[in-house]
Amino acid sequence: MRLGGQTHLKADRLFASTQTCSRCGARKESGEKLTLSERTFRCATCGHVADRDDNASQNLRHYMVAAC
Repeated sequence: MRLGGQTHLKADRLFASTQTCSRCGARKESGEKLTLSERTFRCATCGHVADRDDNASQNLRHYMVAAC
């Protein structure tokens, strides 16, 4: 979708941007999901540690690049 001269992409509402590692792509299991109060993402697969929002924004960036 184009809006104001920029391309906007809407991610699927079920896209797990906060539950997926932005480095290796591993996804947290249902029993280990982050709660809203947890601010740090830690990947059990590769050891990547990042701010929850930064990790999610990188995942959304990867989603956009793959879609274009």
